[in-house]
Amino acid sequence: MSQEDSERPPDRIAGRPLDDAVDAVVAEDDARDPSEVRGTLSHVAEDGIVTTDAVDEALSYLSNVVSTPETRAELAAIELSDAREAAEPVADLDTVQARLDAFAARLDAVEARLPELGADLRALVADGAAHDDLYETAAEIRRLTVAANTVQGAADELQVDVEEFERWLADPTVRFEAFAEELDALDGSLADLAEAVGSVTDAERGAHTVDEAEPAVAWADTTLRHRSVGLLFPDLRAELADLRVWNEREGIDAADRTADLERRLDDLHDRWQATGDRLDDVARPAWRERFGDRLSAFEAALDAFEPPIDWGTVQTEIDEHRAAIDEST
Repeated sequence: MSQEDSERPPDRIAGRPLDDAVDAVVAEDDARDPSEVRGTLSHVAEDGIVTTDAVDEALSYLSNVVSTPETRAELAAIELSDAREAAEPVADLDTVQARLDAFAARLDAVEARLPELGADLRALVADGAAHDDLYETAAEIRRLTVAANTVQGAADELQVDVEEFERWLADPTVRFEAFAEELDALDGSLADLAEAVGSVTDAERGAHTVDEAEPAVAWADTTLRHRSVGLLFPDLRAELADLRVWNEREGIDAADRTADLERRLDDLHDRWQATGDRLDDVARPAWRERFGDRLSAFEAALDAFEPPIDWGTVQTEIDEHRAAIDEST
């Protein structure tokens, strides 16, 4: 222990049992949740006692936690580099390049978080400041642990997804199965839409089975969902067209399989159109007058999207227009 450490006055909770320390911290601010405080102080407790030694141990462990995301990001970057090399013969296909671009954006997002984690850790341990307020230090340790684990998780997930992408690149069967799974997901979305339309219809008739405050709002929200699901069809058709080109380049005879997938996609599109017709039929003139401008603006925004669709941006549009509808209630 340095002379500066020995001269520093003891923290108000240092050396106290965890229960007593929790009570003391909560007493300072009754807005604090005792269970949250306990979880926070557990990071700086040893054998049920809050101690500065436990702080030092927690900081040492935190250094490892904070450094791990950088290692995982490096591994993800290596995997992505390998994937780019493997994809080079078909990188001109939008379906392939869009996936590579999405992976690159995710890697950039992970790497952008790393300097902040390191800087926060250095600030926490600088000049012995970690011992000035054990509760605040414990709270920062907990926050940094969660942040680092989140970044690590994103890097690990990215690596797994890139590995799956490489299997998709290498095996046409995997590509067909992945496309079929996308159709399965679309099938589920259409089923959910049909249920939502049924709820709007019942509410309009006075059954009030929807959670929303009134049928008009439920109708407008379901219309947003219906239109956004519609974007999947040009996106999937473009992907299927790329798969055909890919098969031709590799001399793969898969005409029957692609035709089956296209027929299934056509059937799903018919269901989507029928759902839209039901939405139009149930709408009252007052609903159209109330939400028509907002829905038209949403339509115009989505019309600007072309395959391959940037679904993150689409979700932003959905959230903004849904919020505007909610504000009108």
